[in-house]
Amino acid sequence: MVFVQVACGAHHTLAVSQDGILYTWGRNSSGQLGMETVSEAEYAPAMVAALHMLPIAQVIAGGAHSFVVTVGGSAYGWGNNSFGQLGVGDEKDRSKPTVLTSLKSQCIRRVACGEDHTVALTDAGGVFTVGAGMHGQLGHNSKNNEFLPKKVFELMGSEVSQIACGRRHTLAFVPSTGRIYAFGLNGSGQLGVSSKSQGQALTPMMVVGFWVPYIRQKKIDCEEDLSHQMLTDNPSSQPPTCHGVIAVDLSREQPPKEALEEPVAMQTAKHSPKAMKKSTAEEGTTYDKNKDLIVNQIFGGGDQSFFICSQQEEDLEPVDQRLALFSCPIMTLSVQWVELLEQTIEDNQEERLRELEVIFSSSALLNGSFIRGNEMLSNDELSVLQQSSSHTRVLLRSFSIERDLPASSHHNISFDSALHLLQRIEALTDAHAAMASRMEAALHHCTVTLVPMVQDSEELRIYLILPLCRLFAEARHYESLQIPYAVSVLELKKKRLWADRCLDMWLTSTDTVYFQRLVDIYKRIVIYVIDQTSSNKQYIATRWQQYLLTSLSLLEKLHHISVSSHSKLSYDSFYIPELTTKVDISADYQSWVEQQRFGRPGQYAISFCRFPFVFDAPAKTVLLQTDAALQMQFSNHLYPPGGSWRSTGAEYV
Repeated sequence: MVFVQVACGAHHTLAVSQDGILYTWGRNSSGQLGMETVSEAEYAPAMVAALHMLPIAQVIAGGAHSFVVTVGGSAYGWGNNSFGQLGVGDEKDRSKPTVLTSLKSQCIRRVACGEDHTVALTDAGGVFTVGAGMHGQLGHNSKNNEFLPKKVFELMGSEVSQIACGRRHTLAFVPSTGRIYAFGLNGSGQLGVSSKSQGQALTPMMVVGFWVPYIRQKKIDCEEDLSHQMLTDNPSSQPPTCHGVIAVDLSREQPPKEALEEPVAMQTAKHSPKAMKKSTAEEGTTYDKNKDLIVNQIFGGGDQSFFICSQQEEDLEPVDQRLALFSCPIMTLSVQWVELLEQTIEDNQEERLRELEVIFSSSALLNGSFIRGNEMLSNDELSVLQQSSSHTRVLLRSFSIERDLPASSHHNISFDSALHLLQRIEALTDAHAAMASRMEAALHHCTVTLVPMVQDSEELRIYLILPLCRLFAEARHYESLQIPYAVSVLELKKKRLWADRCLDMWLTSTDTVYFQRLVDIYKRIVIYVIDQTSSNKQYIATRWQQYLLTSLSLLEKLHHISVSSHSKLSYDSFYIPELTTKVDISADYQSWVEQQRFGRPGQYAISFCRFPFVFDAPAKTVLLQTDAALQMQFSNHLYPPGGSWRSTGAEYV
């Protein structure tokens, strides 16, 4: 098991594995492990089952509470909620991951946790805080606790790109001005503010220092030139080499007996204490405390604050924590991974096949794939973009449509990119039989483990991604792929009505090519299942009817979506012409009439007449002829020749 991200609280640990699964262990007295139960402790890593379909971008641990941020910008919290730090509007602890509903429309990119408070950074650079506020760590000019996330008023109008939390203080960095803001407890000088007498700050205050905004040395005039520049620069170019990074610490450890009230420079690997004041060119860049510094990254912990800085000539751009799409550590289907697969499949086949199995067997990893913005770049292009995170955001904004709508308003999947990457993978499976069989087994595992009890719209992306796979279009896999998929889709309406409606909305937004593809898949399955009945009578009695009912019910759902969206597809797109020759439509209609009129079970539990949208003109002609004959028989049965009305009136004899 390979862990790609770890977070530690006071007495518990969170870790995300490369295959996207969250594990937790340690103390669980407040439910901080997310196991849906409270216990004294867990001594071995255990999977958090409630999140197994969500693509995790970040894990965060507070004192006794936990958070995750998903690739799509949702936040889930659980554990201790004594001060409202989970942001769910009350003080009740949660032992199961609970979505931060009030910020659902904000697209959260980063979360930081203190001992009893939580800070969220949105895609637009807004900062929200919630939880304990007795030391001003929420930044709302009060010592009140907050039970719902509240935007920090003093930071409005500034686009924050980094946040960090200590035990009872908060930090925020604004790259456009180069300023660092701090608020909360200042008993040990952890805020770095100039006033030594101030034990706490209730609103954001500027940290003292020679901070200046980063200005890219190689200037680009406009967005159009920018996009072209970043995607066409020399791929072999490397990020600037760091010759003199300055570490600035606000610590109660130095000097002894007196806490530091202002930042001091710490030595780095290339600087001895003397060299920090004066060094030769061979020793590296000289640190001059009176020289302007670029803040690259901020950190908070306990009662300390820590900044990594560089001098302007280093041209090192500050980290932007909002670029989660480019830093997500879990394995996903991306251009970079597919390129690696193509280049190394011959030399490292077993390793690549294991990775293939991991990705295609996990709904979480597939849900995190093909997101608009991070799926269009090759390795070479990505290496260039990562050198310029602020300019990368210009591209992200152009790639991501409807970014200001709630997460459920759009699936945000790039279908063109998904099809392109899947076709490249499928081309490799054609040349490697072992790869094809393992991919089929992985997709089967992914499909049969789909759970309709979803918590977030991000978990629904898998329902749009699976039909893009070539194996899904082959009817022979219906028992392992298409039928379990259809069962899960249909169960959404029973278990999660909001999810069913969200998926309907997403399907409505797809283009006609995709929608027709899905319809054609289940039309083929209907015929394929019918053909199977000719050779296996036992099969008819046990499975045939259920498989047909499931397939036709999904077609009915798609037909309803098409009609509701003003005929997304023409009516004949749902016709199954083969039914005229493969099914006794007349007998099927008579059976259906018996069920409707007399409540008697027909010959089959399923009747095609329940789904009239699949009948073409010849089939409907048979139905009309059969109906006319039945009407005649019914009329003769009620009113046989030679009868007469009784004088009392209402009876024919």
